[in-house]
Amino acid sequence: MHRVISFFLFLSVSICTAQSSVADFHERWIVKLDDTNFAKLEDLEISRDIEISILSKHFNLVLLHSEKPLDKRQIGSLLAPLSLLDLYPDHKLQYRDRIPDDFSYSSQWNMDIIDMPAIWDHATGGTMHNGEEIVIAILDVGYEVDHIDLEENIWVNQNEIPNDNIDNDQNGYRDDYLGMNIDTQNDTHNIDDHGTKVAGIIGAGGNNGRGVAGVNWKVKLLPIGGVDHIGEIIVAMEYVIMMKQEYIESNGLRGANIVATNLSAGVGRKFPIDSPDWCPYYDLAGNLGILSVSAAPNAQYDVEKEGDLPSLCDSEYLIAVTNTDQADFKVNESGYGKVSIDLGAPGERVFTTNLNDDYSTISGTSASAPHVAGLIGLLYSLDCAEFSELVKTDPPQAAQLVKSSILEGVDLKPSLSHTLTKGRLNAYKAFLNLVSWCTGSPIGELELEGISLERQQVNLRYNTNDFSEHKLSIYNILGERLKTVTFRPSVFNERVLLIDLSDLDLVSGNYMFTLSNDLERTSNIFGLIVD
Repeated sequence: MHRVISFFLFLSVSICTAQSSVADFHERWIVKLDDTNFAKLEDLEISRDIEISILSKHFNLVLLHSEKPLDKRQIGSLLAPLSLLDLYPDHKLQYRDRIPDDFSYSSQWNMDIIDMPAIWDHATGGTMHNGEEIVIAILDVGYEVDHIDLEENIWVNQNEIPNDNIDNDQNGYRDDYLGMNIDTQNDTHNIDDHGTKVAGIIGAGGNNGRGVAGVNWKVKLLPIGGVDHIGEIIVAMEYVIMMKQEYIESNGLRGANIVATNLSAGVGRKFPIDSPDWCPYYDLAGNLGILSVSAAPNAQYDVEKEGDLPSLCDSEYLIAVTNTDQADFKVNESGYGKVSIDLGAPGERVFTTNLNDDYSTISGTSASAPHVAGLIGLLYSLDCAEFSELVKTDPPQAAQLVKSSILEGVDLKPSLSHTLTKGRLNAYKAFLNLVSWCTGSPIGELELEGISLERQQVNLRYNTNDFSEHKLSIYNILGERLKTVTFRPSVFNERVLLIDLSDLDLVSGNYMFTLSNDLERTSNIFGLIVD
């Protein structure tokens, strides 16, 4: 719960020491207390000088907000009786979009380049195999939640009655019916184009005759607004974790089935030691089965040398994304790191939802990250009972499986050589990786692997990574075509084609089998022994 407590201290805020530069003075500080002093916060007297807000009960964190900037020495001296465990500035986030110089682009090149249409033929998101809805939490400044292309996909808290000023579900927030705004402590969201654009990339309604299609055509977007500083990220992650815990503990009756978070922001040239309580939240969320996606900085530097948050957070449940353009190159003005930046994704002039039921483009890593967050949600909708069971029995392992499917499925790109995977997101390959896990059978290039003949029926074993219509033709040794069948491979079934040969007068010998689809063709000669 984000609660404001007034703190009684008489301050002389005009003091300035020779040891502190202007950059060392801040109005907002994050303070870490021990259990004893954290429990005493409610007993503090009221004053107008300083406000303290509870940020985290996990780590005993509070936000100190003064009317005028103070340096660390002053804060430490004033709060000395509280036995501070740690103290650091609450830096303002830099949202990682760049204003494009050309708004004439109206085609969604970004979806084609990561092979989204190939997945949409099999899955468009929304629910898991067992029918549970899939939720992606977005941490941003604000949203237009009633946008015509978003409103049907906005998450609804079914245990909250809207606008009655009562915390119906007793989760610490009143009226968090359509998400939560940290500023207002309810679902009255700030209207902002950045969050609206990010939401559209993740989950604008698809195939609905309107505007654009998100990575997910159907998904539940949980908007968390008012995220403008590190402290507000902590509050937002506390909310995410609380809602997922509620969902798990109530077997889906309360809370939200959050599988991913998206933060298209960060603090450049800072290291985890500068904000030590931010990074642990990614493991806390990951242990509940939540993957978090962040945007690399919109500046050309090595984050491992110069710093970046949250890119440098050491968590197996965090994916950091840099920016690629229409030519499939890493954008110069985007960060990199051989260990900390995982992959690239489209981020230049991406056409998406905008304010007033409109559409426009967004550029920068702010647009790159939601492609990955959206894909995480889409992969959870895989029609695979084994995966749904894993989500229930071992949420962290399920999250790691999704992450590895994404990272191992990239298209390698030389311009991304200074990232962990050295590649750009390929949604379809990630999908096939997870399908391979579900079926226990690797999916590979088009290949005829072998045949067996039983009572005038051929069992043809093949492999393919394309699930569009295929054509199989059989030829005799003279090159005469004897039979042609068309079929559509099933994603989840064994790749064996049964061919009835009872209508052919076959003799023992060699026959040519040719298998083709829209992309490629392969042939093999097999010997048949006909009784």
